[in-house]
Amino acid sequence: MATDMRGIPFVWYFFPEFDESSGRLIIHVNHAYTDAAGMFPILTAFTEDQDFKGLAKVGAPTFWQKFVLSLIFPISILELGYDVLSLPI
Repeated sequence: MATDMRGIPFVWYFFPEFDESSGRLIIHVNHAYTDAAGMFPILTAFTEDQDFKGLAKVGAPTFWQKFVLSLIFPISILELGYDVLSLPI
């Protein structure tokens, strides 16, 4: 089992000669590593044609998304701090 720089475990299984014309790559990874929007470009980079046009486009956040995030983020930091401090010693 390998780990990335953040210590999240993942395993690569590569079968270079799966059939006559192609190979297979299987990645066993926790969903905390990346979501599908982040994983599909990585997998597309392994293909021969590397056609990134069909992948989902991720746009910049809107004003309201930034506004809501600016309200929620401080609260979530306080909640995380409380959770950590309330762990049993």
